[in-house]
Amino acid sequence: EDRAVAVGAFAALVAYAVHGIFETVSAEPANAFVISILLGVALAPGLALAVPESNFARRWPMMGLGAALAIAGWYGIWLSSPLHLGVLAANKSDWNRAATQFAEAARRDPRSAVVHQQWGLAKSVLASQGDASALAEAVTGFETTVRLDPNWALNHANLGAMYAAQGNDEAAASELRAATELAPQVALYHLNL
Repeated sequence: EDRAVAVGAFAALVAYAVHGIFETVSAEPANAFVISILLGVALAPGLALAVPESNFARRWPMMGLGAALAIAGWYGIWLSSPLHLGVLAANKSDWNRAATQFAEAARRDPRSAVVHQQWGLAKSVLASQGDASALAEAVTGFETTVRLDPNWALNHANLGAMYAAQGNDEAAASELRAATELAPQVALYHLNL
């Protein structure tokens, strides 16, 4: 009788996993609790007062999977928390704190294009406010972003703007050309080029 509940919970886990292919729902801290609840429902012993040993033997692989998913969820929260804190700081125009948080996020997840993009944006704001070393760091952040995600035109446009700010017109033109090729409908990229 509890099979229907377990199947429903498993179906919800599958939907969560498929959704995770297209969006980073696992990066939201509240979703770790949803996963824990779903796993608890899927793995609950049902109405039986005592779970026979054979029932446990059938359930231990699912319990192991549940533990692995819970650990992965908490790891995801740890991994993404500096990014979220950096965005909160940026929303309050605390760009030094934002840049510090994004640098920590990049240390924790060096393969995230979004983290490097946010770090580059924070450093570009600091550079516009007179921080002399921030411009070179913004360029580095956007170079890494373009390397990790070369198919998003905005990454090339941002890097082109940073190269232009450095006075590197040839590199700026090259990046802005890439931006216009990837997004030919965006007039701003053509104007900047």
